[in-house]
Amino acid sequence: MMAQEPKIGTVVLNFRNYQETLDCVASLKQQSYSNHVIVVVENGSGNESEAVLHKAFDDDPSVALIVSQKNLGFAKGNNLGIRHAREKLGCDYVFVLNSDTIVPDGVFQEIVKVDFREVGAISPSVVDVEGNPSRPSENSDDILARIQFLRKGLLLARVLSLPIVRQLYGFYKKRIKRKTQVVSTRPTYGKYVLQGCSYFLTPTFFQYYTQLYPETFLYWEEVNLLLYLYKVGLHSVAVETPPIVHKGAQSTMTLGPESKYDRRKLKFSLDSYRASRPMFGMTYEEIKERYNGGDG
Repeated sequence: MMAQEPKIGTVVLNFRNYQETLDCVASLKQQSYSNHVIVVVENGSGNESEAVLHKAFDDDPSVALIVSQKNLGFAKGNNLGIRHAREKLGCDYVFVLNSDTIVPDGVFQEIVKVDFREVGAISPSVVDVEGNPSRPSENSDDILARIQFLRKGLLLARVLSLPIVRQLYGFYKKRIKRKTQVVSTRPTYGKYVLQGCSYFLTPTFFQYYTQLYPETFLYWEEVNLLLYLYKVGLHSVAVETPPIVHKGAQSTMTLGPESKYDRRKLKFSLDSYRASRPMFGMTYEEIKERYNGGDG
């Protein structure tokens, strides 16, 4: 029988910006929820991050520091922390958290109230630095339809990124008038909803899986997680909590990338989609056999 306060392990992936990681961990250490540990993964930053984080955490019993000499990407980097939290620290929940966040007190208390028997992932409330609610990275009643929509969007973005098409698209944009659309500020949530910058993997998730799908480097992690849940009949929920502050700017891929950043984002997204496709057609048993080990 689970203890009155389930053990929560928060995994924070550091890549280069160690000051954000230090600020994030400082907020986590202010939590009044007592059964909580922190795992920081230094993901091959190639700068002074490793030395700074060792100095900050080597003598801190509340923080476990794991160092990868290679940048493993988002999924595999977080998997190092997830497995450590589960196998070494005995955590019931794992909180996957971006380093550019600040966590207020009271979040964990709300998460453990959720009936997780059919729930694999839980998203807390998130706001930006100005206090505006942050919409979930994914929000759908039909994850398979969502994948098809994203696939079509990627292919369209790829076409629009071609030089001649990008020029025509830019010419077209200058001549269209955009109408202001009033939308409700009250969010509605589907069966598959996830805040990509912060989500909890529940004890039920770990009845089926040991880690995130490991084959992507950057992007598609949220979609793959929700597809994992779909394959075993679980869903995800959004819970009202004291809001986590996400300092990173929420951005979406533009149609017709016009900057180096957009082109890099498109390339990573396409690469991750291709890396994810083999899993789309796998059964749960095939996924379990291939990916529930250590590095696979």
